[in-house]
Amino acid sequence: SYEFGEDLLKYGLLQRKSYENSFSLCLPPVNKEYIIYFIRGFFEGDGYFTYHTKTSLLAGICGKNINLLKEIQTYVALQCNVGQSPAPRL
Repeated sequence: SYEFGEDLLKYGLLQRKSYENSFSLCLPPVNKEYIIYFIRGFFEGDGYFTYHTKTSLLAGICGKNINLLKEIQTYVALQCNVGQSPAPRL
């Protein structure tokens, strides 16, 4: 419904986020306890795992907005006490 769409926009959902609004994306302004659910959903849509070496696994997320990806990377690194790799430029 129209009201539902207006509520989504009020909470920061953007139309055409993959194209025109991709550089406006950032971690949503919600309670810290819910950020992990946003990241999990983002990862489920655009994430991957691959072997980095025979003994280590690399997790990554593909996306157009480097600022959002860096925010996610920093949050996960701090929460999980893991290192950060520089994002490859394609």
